[in-house]
Amino acid sequence: MYSALPHRVSNAVIGTIIVGLVFVGSVSAYTYSAWTTMTGAKTFAINPFFYGAFSDMPGTGTDLVAGYGFTDKFDLFINLSTLSPVKDFSYGGSYIMPRYDFGNNNIIALQMGYDGNEFAGGPQYHFVWDKEKFTLEANAAVTLYSSDMAAPYIFGTLGWVWKAVKDVLYPFVELNPSYQVGPDGGFDFVPAPGVWIGIPNTTHQFALSIRLNGVSSGSIDPGFGMWYWFSIGGNE
Repeated sequence: MYSALPHRVSNAVIGTIIVGLVFVGSVSAYTYSAWTTMTGAKTFAINPFFYGAFSDMPGTGTDLVAGYGFTDKFDLFINLSTLSPVKDFSYGGSYIMPRYDFGNNNIIALQMGYDGNEFAGGPQYHFVWDKEKFTLEANAAVTLYSSDMAAPYIFGTLGWVWKAVKDVLYPFVELNPSYQVGPDGGFDFVPAPGVWIGIPNTTHQFALSIRLNGVSSGSIDPGFGMWYWFSIGGNE
């Protein structure tokens, strides 16, 4: 998972806060990084994230994310803040992201925000293929930076989920390719196995992920990511 707005190259391997949802009118995303189906009409969700590298635990980051579904086809997410609370309590940015579902979980989004130094944002596409025993979550996105519009950051998430114990335990494998355009950029790839944990008949859900940063450079620097999801309203 990356921070709120994907930072360039080195920070990108930690993870992008791309959050997904659903349950009772909605269910959360199953994987760590993917945005998934719509939040649900008149549904409010909170979704804090925690992430970092095992080699730099004082650099652990926190994103405070909330979402609201105005209708079944339109919702809005806000990252209230991206913080590094352990080392220096630094601010890493905020964003807003409206989303619209054109049908069959074909969702278009526009993320816009400020990363602490510059304005950044761009279009995203979110798709979910959900079956009884398996789910596929797929995202594609481009981030443009106000300081250098010719050097966009292009990234995606592909998550394959196995529903091992219904509504309780869903192991997943997540793949996160990315490419930073420009002379200082390049390709990166972060595989991330993990597990989704749910509490049946509630909207309390969790995801835990191990981030294998550095695979593309041949020097793996493992990290972690986890989030908590809770929603109220809607059809509850």
